[in-house]
Amino acid sequence: MTKRLSRILGEGDQLTLEPLTRPDTGQHQVLQQWAAEHGVGAVNSEAAAIRVLLQAGAEALAEEMLDAGYAELAQVYGGAEEREEPRTARDRYVAPCRSHCVSVTALRGQVFRVDLGHGAKPWLIVSNNARNRNLETVLACGSPPPTSTPTCPPSCRCPRRTR
Repeated sequence: MTKRLSRILGEGDQLTLEPLTRPDTGQHQVLQQWAAEHGVGAVNSEAAAIRVLLQAGAEALAEEMLDAGYAELAQVYGGAEEREEPRTARDRYVAPCRSHCVSVTALRGQVFRVDLGHGAKPWLIVSNNARNRNLETVLACGSPPPTSTPTCPPSCRCPRRTR
């Protein structure tokens, strides 16, 4: 569904919009690139520039809302409600590393090699970036350990089939 709205632009609005609609400016090129990356369309008119700016602003506000929600979650779980035993165990595990390790905010899709006592294995970060920025932990998935014996379907009659 489309809806046509009329909006009178004041002088300040026009001055803000003008460099975004001129193809020879850096602002226009950045807006054009954002529109292409998000599938919004070409920025070839003032109306198109306003549509792209509206979409970009809405996405930025949604990201801010996620950040605020995860910051609140971090306060709730960082307070008295947190169980001390897991934190103590984690601190004991991390303590030898603190003197020479660098703190990194993990981003969704990044892969880290982590040794949890069974050798370094790759772990894929699956939690979203707003959560990762605001909490001390991330959600990650690792590859399953290799099986020592191949598994065959019940109908298989090969010698590898475990009985």
